[in-house]
Amino acid sequence: METMVNRIEAPSRPGIVLFVAVLNFLTGAASLFASFVMTMALALGNLVGLRQYAADRAVTVAPQIDWAIVLNLTFGFFAATAFVVGVAYILLGVGQLRGRSSSWYFQIAMSVVGLLFVPIGTVINTFILVFFFQPPTRTYFGV
Repeated sequence: METMVNRIEAPSRPGIVLFVAVLNFLTGAASLFASFVMTMALALGNLVGLRQYAADRAVTVAPQIDWAIVLNLTFGFFAATAFVVGVAYILLGVGQLRGRSSSWYFQIAMSVVGLLFVPIGTVINTFILVFFFQPPTRTYFGV
């Protein structure tokens, strides 16, 4: 006599999840590249004197400000922010491919923020929001 084993099958991954995960990987890679470029601009700008040249030119506008420090802090802030955003998007993509429910919530939050980037961000994130609220996608993430 043959015994049947009841297996709980994992829900299949909807195509939209793979599409959005790839978008998140691409966004993360672009953000990490931007962080690298800003870090190199900061380092090389200090090395070859571009920072001081730009600071000397800016002194004519506002002589009371130390523009060298302002430029370093600005590039450093944007490089660090781009790095954190890049890592977050890559982790979001990994979480989506693994079907983590937390990645569904984080994607919804990121897509709501992405609606502000008119016109392309609005179109893409509207598309993502519509499909992420569909039953197969919600079932995949367990939400």
